[in-house]
Amino acid sequence: AKGLTFGADNRIAEASLPVIDALAFVLLRSPGAAVDIVGRFSGAVSQAEDEAIGLRRAEAVRNYLIEAGVEAARLSASGAAAADGNGRRIEFSIR
Repeated sequence: AKGLTFGADNRIAEASLPVIDALAFVLLRSPGAAVDIVGRFSGAVSQAEDEAIGLRRAEAVRNYLIEAGVEAARLSASGAAAADGNGRRIEFSIR
């Protein structure tokens, strides 16, 4: 699977936009689907900072999907520290 990358300012990298566009395409054609977006991060000074960075990245993805036309009520964003050592990722859970 292709991963998402972010700049130092937690903005979504241009190369990652096709992945999120594909998710938007599916969501716009599946009005009953909702998505939980979790940004996981490791490597900051503290667990709280890892969670904050993860949240900012998840919110960037959520905001992009909203701008693409997906209803905000169908999207949730949260941040978490990556305890498994596989940090710096975005997880999507469709519900």
